[in-house]
Amino acid sequence: MNAYSANSYELFGLPVIITSHVPANAAALVDFSHVVVAGDLDTQVTILNETFGDYDTVGIRVVCRYDVALTQPHAVTLLTTA
Repeated sequence: MNAYSANSYELFGLPVIITSHVPANAAALVDFSHVVVAGDLDTQVTILNETFGDYDTVGIRVVCRYDVALTQPHAVTLLTTA
């Protein structure tokens, strides 16, 4: 059982992930064992106390960037309606 089982869906025993990154008239079939995520930029944390000093608050800016790559081109298939 998944830690997110309250909001999880399954289709033929496989997990289904709902996302807005796929068009409304399509479905993506993804083999996540061939998806690689790597950090492209070291995480930078900056305290912005000068900007918010007038309001007695402190701002924190965090910048990080990740890249996603496929180890096999057929790891993702997009199904669309005709």
